[in-house]
Amino acid sequence: MNFPKNKGHLVEVENKKTLEILAYKSKIYHHTQISDKINVLEAKPYLEIYNKNKQSIINEFNRHKFSRRIVLNFDNNILTSDNPNCMVLVQFIFRNSELHAIVYSRSSDIKKYDDDLATIKFILKDISSSINEKIGNIIFIAGSFHKYL
Repeated sequence: MNFPKNKGHLVEVENKKTLEILAYKSKIYHHTQISDKINVLEAKPYLEIYNKNKQSIINEFNRHKFSRRIVLNFDNNILTSDNPNCMVLVQFIFRNSELHAIVYSRSSDIKKYDDDLATIKFILKDISSSINEKIGNIIFIAGSFHKYL
């Protein structure tokens, strides 16, 4: 992703100097634009939550393919957690003969952005395979981006 050339502003987050770069950004990716290689360490908290909810997601697609209710919340208590997940939720929707994912990230670490996309692609491919449908786009929405200095 090309990040804006603005200078952003320095803040301190968890005793780390952090450069906040952008207030809001969204981008649509076709799944072929995203790596298949996931960073297992970065993906672990998301995959654990996904695995706990996988069967419910598949059951809902089998019950109603065009449901708008298939939302995976990444169990984020932002106000009380020492290290809350950056990605907050992902909604899966089936449209135009493809399964798509809409991701909301409260804040995205620039260095881990590609890892986040690869994690969602992995989950999207797994669901697509389970319900025998083609994989579509990933729409990634971030409230902000940051870089630890």
